[in-house]
Parts: sequence; structure tokens; C-alpha cells
Amino acid sequence: MISVDGRTRSIMEVRLKNSRSGWVGEMEHLPEGKMKVRLQPTEGESSLPVWIPGTVLECIIHNPIGMMITEAKLQCQKQNLIWLEMSSEWRSMERRSRERIQGGFAVGYTIGDESGIGTCVDISTSGLRLQVSQPIPDKTILKLIFMLPGEYVTRFYSGMTLYCRETEQDSKTVLVGVKFLNVTPEQGMHLSKFCGLHRGSYSQNR
Repeated sequence: MISVDGRTRSIMEVRLKNSRSGWVGEMEHLPEGKMKVRLQPTEGESSLPVWIPGTVLECIIHNPIGMMITEAKLQCQKQNLIWLEMSSEWRSMERRSRERIQGGFAVGYTIGDESGIGTCVDISTSGLRLQVSQPIPDKTILKLIFMLPGEYVTRFYSGMTLYCRETEQDSKTVLVGVKFLNVTPEQGMHLSKFCGLHRGSYSQNR
């Protein structure tokens, strides 16, 4: 994600609903929940789609918060530039999901042939903080398995450690920051909904 003239830009994939193929473009936030996207031709194709105003599109948004899916209505198109009106659900979700939600649940992790269990301190759409008994080096790739509070579905994620430091309360445990990797659209939307729903009962800004 980059910032140009005070405006935040991210990457968005745009496609018709129920379609498997889409177009990727640079997204720019505009006032009042609007977006401007500069589409790029997909590999092997030179032409871009032409849509009429009012067309409902499915949007997959990639940014440091994570990955989110929403619908948007096309307002205008000029060649490779399109203007979209984002759904109110995504706009509120984007604001809420920046917060870290308190954890307190067990997380299993695997590093190569070794495995262990830690405790999630807090979680967001981009990653989690994990309390474990043994240090884990920075940039270590982890396989994660856990159930979110209130659910009975096992979730599988991959992640990379960003830092590792001793906790203030107990020198026998360490705190590891983990960034989620290769998050699917379904995983991104699920995390966004979880963080939004549990804001208030679980929220802790750290």
C-alpha cells in the first residue's frame, strides 16, 4: 500500500459476481466511501472489460490489514479507470478490523518437523501475537492451527515471525509477533467479521 498526496492506495481485484476471472488494479480511496481503480490487463490479454454504470462487482481488497471481500456498484468508467461506490458493510468493517482483538485461546504451531502450543495474546486480520515457552527466530515460517472463541471449526493458517521478546510478566515465556501469509479471500473475510463482531467484548488496543 502506498500514499500519494495524502490519499491511501491499495491493490484491488475486480470481477463480475460468480465469475472466476478478474482484473487487478491500483485502488485509491476517495471521499464518502468511493474508490477509483486503475485496471491493468491480465496476462495474455490486451483488452479490458467495459461495464455500464450500476453494474455490481465483487472486489477483493489487499492491504496491510489483510484481505477483504465486498461488493461495489460501478459509477463510471473511462477506459482503464473505474469509479466505485463501496458497500457500507465494508466501510465499517475496514475501520473496525484495524483493531487487535484480545485472544486467550490456544494456537498449535509447526516449524518443519517440530511442533508446539502457544497462547494467542491478541489477533487482527493481518496477524497475531503468540505467547510461547521457547524463542522463535525472526522470519521463521509457521503453520498455525486454532479455533476462534465461540466457534467449533478448526482454522489453518501460515505465518511468519516478525519479532520475539521476553514478556514483562514472566521471563520464562516469550512474545512472538506473527504475520499471516497467503491469506485466502475466505480467510480474510472471516477474520474481518470476527474482529468486527468481537469489538467491544474482546477489544484491546495495544
